Order: sequence, then C-alpha cells, then structure tokens
Amino acid sequence: MVTCADCKAPLTDSVSRRWGRGPTCRSSLHSAPEPGRFTAEQDALPGADEP
Repeated sequence: MVTCADCKAPLTDSVSRRWGRGPTCRSSLHSAPEPGRFTAEQDALPGADEP
C-alpha cells in the first residue's frame, strides 16, 4: 500500500501516488511544481554509445 509522505493516509489515485501526497497535503504546497514522469536518474545502457 502506498501512503502519503506527510499524513500516512493511503493514496488511492494515480495523481496522488505520483506526487507521494494526497489532495489535502498537496494543497498546502503552494508553489510546488508538477513532478516529472521519470524523476529517477538512470545509468546509460551498455553499448549505447557505440556506433
């Protein structure tokens, strides 16, 4: 189960899961940008820089 980072309530919709916060806790973030779809850094694929 995915829970809110602030209040630990269960997150039931995809927007809340992407933010990591429920709608009530998100409303307190006045100037927070929309999170990106892929925020994790990734290593280059082996052989990706070879011709």
